[in-house]
Amino acid sequence: MPSRAGFSLALIAGMSMACSLLGRSAGSEPPLTPIVVETASATPSAPVATEPASLPTLYLPYTSGGRQAWQLGPGAPLQVDLPVEVGSFYGFSPLTNRMLYAAAFSDHGAGPDNIAVSDLAIYDLAAGTSETLFSDDVVEALWAPNGADLAYILATAQTYELRWRSESGEDRLLARDVTFNWSIAPSGEAVAFTRESRYSLTQDPGLFIVRVADGVEIKVSDSDAQGYGSVSDQPLWSPDSRWVALPLWATPDPRLSLTHADGSGSLQLTIDPADAGEWWATAAIPNFLWYPDRDRLVAAPATSQGEMGGPSPLVVYDLDLDRGLLENGRMLAEITALIGWDVPGRSVWVLSFEGVPERVVLP
Repeated sequence: MPSRAGFSLALIAGMSMACSLLGRSAGSEPPLTPIVVETASATPSAPVATEPASLPTLYLPYTSGGRQAWQLGPGAPLQVDLPVEVGSFYGFSPLTNRMLYAAAFSDHGAGPDNIAVSDLAIYDLAAGTSETLFSDDVVEALWAPNGADLAYILATAQTYELRWRSESGEDRLLARDVTFNWSIAPSGEAVAFTRESRYSLTQDPGLFIVRVADGVEIKVSDSDAQGYGSVSDQPLWSPDSRWVALPLWATPDPRLSLTHADGSGSLQLTIDPADAGEWWATAAIPNFLWYPDRDRLVAAPATSQGEMGGPSPLVVYDLDLDRGLLENGRMLAEITALIGWDVPGRSVWVLSFEGVPERVVLP
C-alpha cells in the first residue's frame, strides 16, 4: 500500500507567541503588565527597523509518532511531551498555538490507488482541547499561513480531492484528481499541486496552481513527477509567492524545475560549472528555503559522501534567475534533515546525524 501519512512539516510564521508553546509551568510568576505613558510629541517619531526574531514551532520527524516533540525557538531546543498521542504530525501554528495531526497512524488505504489515510484533528495547546474534524479518509493536511484555515486531501471512491476548510468550518472543493506533492503559497492565496502519471488520473499530468478564493486552477508546467520521490516532497515557493519549484526524480539526472506561479514560463535550475567538482554540487534538491530578502537559497541536496549513504550537505547558493543558475555554492555542515527557519535569512534549524535539532547560522 503506498504510504503518504506520517510526514513532518514545521509550519513557521513571523509572529511571537504571548505564552510558551505548552503553557506556563507550575509555580511560575505571571507576566508583568507594561505601563505605557503617553507623551506629546512635536514631530512624529521615525519608524524603527525591527530585527527578525527566532520563530517558535514544534517539530516531529516524519518517522516519529507518540507524544514526544521538539520545541524550537529562542534558546536551546527542548524535548517536550505532548498532551495527546500523535500518529501523524502535519504542523503547528504559533499564530494560533494549535497543532494539526492525525491521532492514529494509518494502517489502511483508500481511494482508487489505495493511498494511506487516517483521521484529522486539531489540538489547541492553550485551551487544552482536541477537535476531531474527520474520523478517516484524510491523506494529508497543512495549515494555511494564518494558522486558522487549513487544506487537506480527501480520499473518495473515485478520486483524491484537494479541499479548503476555513476557520468558521466552511469546507470547499479546490481540485480533483490531485496527487500528493503539494503546498500552500506563503501568501495563503493559492495552492500548488501535482497530477502525476502512474496514478489513476483522468486528467493530464503536470504542476498546477489553484486560487483559494474561487477555485480557478491553471497548469503552470508540464513537469511530471511520475510518482517518484519521498513522502516529504512538495512544491517549494518563493517568499513573495511568485515562483514555485518542483523537484523531479523520474529521470537518471534529477532536476529542479522553477516556474512562474502565473504560468508565464519556467526554467531548469542548474549548478554553476565552477562547483562541478564538489561532491555536494547536485540539482537533486528535495528541500530548500528561499531567503526572504534576496535571491539566495539554503538547501539540503539528496547526496552524501559515503557509498552507503550518510549525512546530507547543507549548502547555500546564490540564485541567478536570468540564467537559471545556482552559483557561489558553500557547504556549511553535514546534516540529516533541514527543518526550517530559526531567524528567517539569518539561521536555520537542522536535524543532526544524532537526531537532535541544531541551529546553524547562515552567511
